Amino acid sequence: MITMKSYDRFVNEILSSKDDGFGVTRVTTDIKAGDKIEIMGLNSVQFTRVKNVKANTLHSGYWTVGKDIAPGKYKITTPKGSGNLIMFRGKSLLVNEILSSKSDKYSVKSVTTTLKSGDRIQIAGLNKVNFTRK
Repeated sequence: MITMKSYDRFVNEILSSKDDGFGVTRVTTDIKAGDKIEIMGLNSVQFTRVKNVKANTLHSGYWTVGKDIAPGKYKITTPKGSGNLIMFRGKSLLVNEILSSKSDKYSVKSVTTTLKSGDRIQIAGLNKVNFTRK
C-alpha cells in the first residue's frame, strides 16, 4: 500500500504488479517538496518521473484538465473493475461516482461531462479509464 498526504491530494492505493483486480498497477500524482509518502507491505516501489502528455486514457491518480487531458465533452468509462471518479472545478464538486465496467445498484457504467481547463480529476482503484470525446 502506498499513502501520500498533502494539502490538495491524498493517495491511498493498493499496488499490484499485475492487473489482477486486487490493486492498481500504477498511480500518477504530482509530488511536491514537503509531501509525505508512506509505503507499507511492499518490498520496493518504483517512482518514475513522467512528462505531461495529453491522453484520453487515464489510471488511478490525480490529473489536471489542460495539462493531462484536453478540455472538451467526454463519455467516461472503464473496461474492467470499479473505482472512484471524482472531479472538481475550483472548490465545486462536478462528479462523485463509483465507475464500473458492470451494472449494479451501487455504480454507474459511464459518466458524460464537459471538462474545462483547470478542472481536477481524481481516479482511485482503476487501472484504465477511457475518456471518449462526444
